[in-house]
Amino acid sequence: MLDRLPEDSDARVFEPRWVRAVAFGAAALVLAFGGVGLALAVAGIAKAWLVFPLGAAAWIGLLVLARPILVAPGATGARSHLEAALAIVFVGAIVYWHARHASQHVLINRDGGAYANAGRWIAAHGNLRVIPGVGPFAHQSSLRFVSYGIYQNRDGSLSFQFAHLLPSLLAQARLIGGDRLLFATPALLSATALLALFVAAWRLLRYPFVALATIVAFAFVLPEVSFSRDTYSEIPSQVLLFTVLWILVDRNVLRRPRLALVAGLFLGALQCIRIDALAAMLGLPVLFAFAWLRSDDADRRSVARAAAACAAGLVPGLVLGFADVILRSHQYFVDLRGNVKGLVNMPPIVIPPAENAW
Repeated sequence: MLDRLPEDSDARVFEPRWVRAVAFGAAALVLAFGGVGLALAVAGIAKAWLVFPLGAAAWIGLLVLARPILVAPGATGARSHLEAALAIVFVGAIVYWHARHASQHVLINRDGGAYANAGRWIAAHGNLRVIPGVGPFAHQSSLRFVSYGIYQNRDGSLSFQFAHLLPSLLAQARLIGGDRLLFATPALLSATALLALFVAAWRLLRYPFVALATIVAFAFVLPEVSFSRDTYSEIPSQVLLFTVLWILVDRNVLRRPRLALVAGLFLGALQCIRIDALAAMLGLPVLFAFAWLRSDDADRRSVARAAAACAAGLVPGLVLGFADVILRSHQYFVDLRGNVKGLVNMPPIVIPPAENAW
């Protein structure tokens, strides 16, 4: 059983340190290389000789910034290590199956095809702007290039639908291992998401075998199986969201600005994956307000600083995500602009009185 300290202790012992380091290191790879690759693709200079060194530097920077998380005490009992190892074995087995049985793919006309096609384009050209009217197609006025997942801009160029952090990761995978690794990338991302969920479940539920049962059940839910075998945005979104969840479960993070900044960086980067990511951030003010109210006078200033640091961490991802869709998928942004405004201006939820509930 997980070693536990009293409920009101600040020095809680969670999962073994090594499994926490593996989960965070893998998620940080997604954030660092995905974010750097996307920024360079938006700028039109996503070349391998730039993406990989800068991505590695960003990854190391995240590890240094999150060092207090990585070196915090962890469970030390032999049983805890065994339970964590069983989770790793299960994740490895399910990912191997997903990679060996990846979906059949098309390269356009569906969401997965749009992501894969964008990734292949970035790998080949280093940008997100397609000029189709060249060569023998330059003077064919009756020829149309638009399709599902592809927009034609006013200047005649094409842009890929959706946000593009996932395509930037797919592009890097293709540069390393061709299309085979590109189509295996969702399975690898699924492994990262399951590890993050395992750590979150361990921290929330406190019993490692229950956490293991959680990821086993989750891994076999049919939508999860489908998304893990094809190029969709749900799996990389899970990587970031589950990582933020297990970081914020530790109440110390809510009064430590450095750690709150790390959580903010991961949560803000969701905007680079999905245009509706603002919905995942709506609970942060409530969370920090609750922590502030539960704190004594000495701690309230720390909670306020941590909330400000978390908000600051959201900014890079929000800026990059909106810059991506506005500059490189503008019609997609226009089509969904009303929905995004609805998230920002969401009205309060009114709960009817008990006597009128039925």
